[in-house]
Amino acid sequence: MAEKQPMTKENIAKQIEKTGKTPFSFSNLLVETDGKSFISITELNELRRTALEQLTAAYLQPFYREESQKEIYIKEINNKKRELKSACQYKINVYLEKKEYVEAVTKFTELSSIYLDASEFSTDDVKSYKKRFPNQKFYYMLPPIFRDTTKNWLEQEYQSLLQAGIDGFVARNLDEFSFLKEKRKEKEIPIRLDSSLYGFNSESMQVFEKQWNVEQITLPLELNGRELAQIADKRSELMVYGYLPMMVSAQCTMKNLKGCSCKSGTLLLTDRYNNEFTIKNRC
Repeated sequence: MAEKQPMTKENIAKQIEKTGKTPFSFSNLLVETDGKSFISITELNELRRTALEQLTAAYLQPFYREESQKEIYIKEINNKKRELKSACQYKINVYLEKKEYVEAVTKFTELSSIYLDASEFSTDDVKSYKKRFPNQKFYYMLPPIFRDTTKNWLEQEYQSLLQAGIDGFVARNLDEFSFLKEKRKEKEIPIRLDSSLYGFNSESMQVFEKQWNVEQITLPLELNGRELAQIADKRSELMVYGYLPMMVSAQCTMKNLKGCSCKSGTLLLTDRYNNEFTIKNRC
């Protein structure tokens, strides 16, 4: 009848070092054994799992809140939610990239503002809409990338947009916001911020609202419900419907693949899994 062989140092170390997907790894592991004892692989695995669980708990212990603190925190959040709900009447804003949708959305009485994409709507379009829909607020959504060419274009169009009756601007990066802040010294004009300016905590929201006097801030897309509840207030806006771009690039994909046509359009990219991704070319 075969007898169980003693577990060697090498085999013990091999099992103990299997930390898997945990945040731990061994830089130096010392195994002490008498060379005669036996322990099964199952027992070694259980020993390793138990030790790593206890080590994880020890590391995280300083970050755990006491139950009473949790209750206070939840109560504060719930109170803030109730205050916000009683103080705010929800408004609906719509961001449009196509002209054919303008007339349709203006028929909704619940609508507060319409954001017109700068790459699709001209100053003449703004002027026309303000005449046709005098009671509707229109904001100019600036491009996601603000290079010198865009700055020069906006410098030329800015006064014309004001004369056309634009009700405000939506900045999508800090360069645009800095430009608008300087222009606001000449004439006060409402400025709103897109989610890309990332008011990710109460301190950044305070800077946007109190120091920079921003009219409205779109909350970050990355935050969960609990995190949003901590920073949301009467000036907050939350995106609830629409497609999100996977990325924004200043590089022209159309130019690289087919040659530059200097015209706006769309292009489909297909990956190795036959998933299609729409590229919007903005000239």
